[in-house]
Amino acid sequence: MSTAPDQTAAPPVAVPVGMRRYLVVVSHRTVRWAFLGSLIARLTQTMVPLALLLFAQHHLGGLGAAGAVVASYAATASVGFLVIGRMVDRRGPYILVIAAAINAAGIIALVVLPAPFIWLLAAVAGGSTPPLGAAIRSVFIRSFGRPSERTSALSLDTIGTEVMFIAGPALVAALVVVASPRTALLIAAVVSLVGTGLFTAMAGRSTGEHSRATTRSRRLLDRGLLALAPLLPVVAMQMAAVGFIEVGVIARATELGSTSAAGVLLAVWAAGSVVGGLAFGTRDWPGGIRRQCAVLLGLTGLGFCTLLTGQSLAVLYPLMFLAGLAISPAATTLATICGLLAPARSRTEAFTWLASATGLGGAGGYALGGVLVSHTNAGTAFLIAAAIPVLAVVLVLTLPARRLSGGTGGGTEASALLHRSPASA
Repeated sequence: MSTAPDQTAAPPVAVPVGMRRYLVVVSHRTVRWAFLGSLIARLTQTMVPLALLLFAQHHLGGLGAAGAVVASYAATASVGFLVIGRMVDRRGPYILVIAAAINAAGIIALVVLPAPFIWLLAAVAGGSTPPLGAAIRSVFIRSFGRPSERTSALSLDTIGTEVMFIAGPALVAALVVVASPRTALLIAAVVSLVGTGLFTAMAGRSTGEHSRATTRSRRLLDRGLLALAPLLPVVAMQMAAVGFIEVGVIARATELGSTSAAGVLLAVWAAGSVVGGLAFGTRDWPGGIRRQCAVLLGLTGLGFCTLLTGQSLAVLYPLMFLAGLAISPAATTLATICGLLAPARSRTEAFTWLASATGLGGAGGYALGGVLVSHTNAGTAFLIAAAIPVLAVVLVLTLPARRLSGGTGGGTEASALLHRSPASA
């Protein structure tokens, strides 16, 4: 007598490999359009600092005053990110559109009102900049349950951010040639509002992940965010190292008699980061997320250390590409860890803390690196930049392994900390 085959066992779910993992991300309709909206808005946000610097330089009569205006914009943006991110978690993503409208009004007023108002309006525009990077990462974490999908999504976001920081200033340069910094600022203000509106319309209430209980919260700080305390110094240290490298590259290009080569060297460096990020998101990697982050930070430091051997431009170009390979993957693991450690009710705010640590770390790297190379040479900046990620590894290894069990490797399901159904949120 023949026996009917057992049809109760569910077939294994095929996990996409290679570049097909990115197709899974962009095939998600809500995520696809929300990501596009965030990229549009963030492109204009990368335009504003340079356009504002050029505009303020013309109207205030010097780079010193113009630099202070941009610093005011950046400082208030870092604080504003935290406030707006908290409001998004408590009230919903429509807060982003309100912030974008205030931001656009501030920039438009800045270019039409007399010069004395530039300082105040730059602070208003900075403080109301919508934290689209934090918001889209919150959407990614909520939309994708498999660690492999989250890794690909966060890798795609890191790569997109890298490209935006290259394309934004380039677009400003083109607009200044054909028009003026004023035109660049006006375009940035309007297009940012459009991108934020598209993101909000597609992301819906999933961005905030808030319930009625969290909406009524009166606490100044969600105690669950204290779990991020060991992570934020790691992020700041990594970005400080990046700042040291950028200053060091400019100094090394000057030492080699070709200051103009600095821009090309940094572009090659960014290309290496993009390639590394793409590769990282195409497969599962061994070990937990904490181990992956530690290894990638170590590789980042090793890559930076190789720049010490670049005594000519011909050698420095390939070294810059290699030094960039681990940067985006390391940033992806740091974002994943942030999503794992943060409580779901405050995830957008958590990512704004990550963004603030990024900004402060980068600013510190630029400032200290500038002082350092002015008294020594580019090699010293490269050496310190190589040491910083290695020191950050020590902090990474202190992160709670139990709470990071839903990492990126192995294709296993996420922990309850990371993946919750809409009903349970």
